[in-house]
Amino acid sequence: MAFTVAVVNLKGGTGKTTVAIHLAAAWAASGLRAAVVDLDRQKSAQAWAKKRPETATPVAALDWRLEFGHCPAKTQRVVVDCPAGLTSKLTRRVVAEADLVVVPLAATFFDEHSTLRFLKRIEKLKRVRKGRTAVLVVANRVRPDSSEAAALEGLTLGHGYRLIGVIPDRAIYSRIAAQGLTVFDLATKAAREQQEHWMPLIEAIEAARDEAR
Repeated sequence: MAFTVAVVNLKGGTGKTTVAIHLAAAWAASGLRAAVVDLDRQKSAQAWAKKRPETATPVAALDWRLEFGHCPAKTQRVVVDCPAGLTSKLTRRVVAEADLVVVPLAATFFDEHSTLRFLKRIEKLKRVRKGRTAVLVVANRVRPDSSEAAALEGLTLGHGYRLIGVIPDRAIYSRIAAQGLTVFDLATKAAREQQEHWMPLIEAIEAARDEAR
């Protein structure tokens, strides 16, 4: 059965799509059968998948609006790029039934405030409340080892969450996304440096999966 990760936040502009496609591509690059589901109205993840070259490691693009939960045979990891908030019934169902939830957090007052409200909200979900669904928070578009990163870490710890990784804001992400690629599809020095920033989040997800089994 595929392990499903929902990437979601109450606020738009936190980089949910970047997180979703990089998780899927990272797992694909490691040899796992990965898929991405696009529930966002902007269809950014779907556009990325359509641009993905045949030479890249395959990442299946799924539409759960037509058939909820459907995955190709032997799919091992599914990442759902959710729209902002929990307004739609489909999004609420995805988040409620996901094996794990990833919440991207940016270093602005508005992002911090809305994310904390969102975390309080999803804590009420049955699977989260009973400890069957882990919730991980990752700083996105934040410079590592910066005062902003330290402030976010203190903020999340103060509300019972450990910040899992800090993803920098770099031009490489938007540039290669337009080609259907991620940093896990490249072997350049710049790409390898960025891959390291994703490893804490990927390792934390795999640890949560192993713990739940």
